[in-house]
Amino acid sequence: MQPILKISHLTKSYSNRENLIQDFSLDLFENEIISIVGPSGSGKSTILKMIGGHEKSSSGNIYLMGKDITNIPAFRREINTVFQDLALFPHLSVKENISFPLKMKGLNKSLIETKVNQMMINVQLNNQGNVSIDSLSGGEQQRVAIARSVIGKPKVLLCDEPLSKLDNILKEDLLNFLIEFFIKQKMSIIYVTHDQEEAILLSDKIIVINEGKIIQSGKPDEILSNPVDSFVAKFFRTHNIFELKRNQKGYFENDFIKFESNSSKNKLLIGISLDKFQLSDENHTNIINKIQCQIISKINKNNHINLRVLVSNQIIYVRLPLSSKINNSKGESIYLYYNVKDIKIFET
Repeated sequence: MQPILKISHLTKSYSNRENLIQDFSLDLFENEIISIVGPSGSGKSTILKMIGGHEKSSSGNIYLMGKDITNIPAFRREINTVFQDLALFPHLSVKENISFPLKMKGLNKSLIETKVNQMMINVQLNNQGNVSIDSLSGGEQQRVAIARSVIGKPKVLLCDEPLSKLDNILKEDLLNFLIEFFIKQKMSIIYVTHDQEEAILLSDKIIVINEGKIIQSGKPDEILSNPVDSFVAKFFRTHNIFELKRNQKGYFENDFIKFESNSSKNKLLIGISLDKFQLSDENHTNIINKIQCQIISKINKNNHINLRVLVSNQIIYVRLPLSSKINNSKGESIYLYYNVKDIKIFET
């Protein structure tokens, strides 16, 4: 099956600087949502700008429906973007903003009216067509921007951190809206975010980048269960990362972990998943890998007890089942243990 959008070895460089984007490639298929995630400054928005035609690439190619569009201007690409700053027309009403792309295409008034009315129903703004943009909430403005971007049926929709400026309540509401809306619209989407939860909930596939390079790509479950390195593990908070040093007996250890490895290095980075710690107590003297921790916070969320604990000046994160009996409060000690087989070795 041919991808709708194919990005091949895309790079972006500036004079007197290393490449900002290095050898970026992806295949986007019909009705697929790919999220590009990474920290601020990793190059996510630059990639979108090159795909959308708003910034020229230094090398590489962009193909839409098999056609090379690398040097085609943005307005001829059949690719629309939902920008972080929305870029709505404040002097136009909701309906006028949404209808703008159709007017630019020269569609007749009755067809525009039909399409816009239906789209306003789809984005839950059907009673606000004549309202000014400034009178809308942040979430409503974002829905107008999304409606305007998709009403012309682009082949690909690009979303550049569309929820980043919303407060947590609005963000959660709009995220739930987007999940349902994108499924109904049956669109091919590249979604840029630095929010791990957005990417996990929205995406069929996630691409993790750092400093302009792809670190890992795959389905959300694959990345969460098997991060390729400590950067991905830290970014998605799937594992606690520990640095161990070789001792005189050849073992690797820190103040509370001891690990045997055939590695020839003097240091190891290891990870233990948040879910792999188990609750112990002070009387379990036969457990070797037992850690005494001080509770920093304890929150019941998503059918788990989520803990932040302090161990020898390092904060670690633990996720226990709700059935765990923890009567201890903030500042008090608990005992956790782990199985050596659950330790994942990362490259230093």
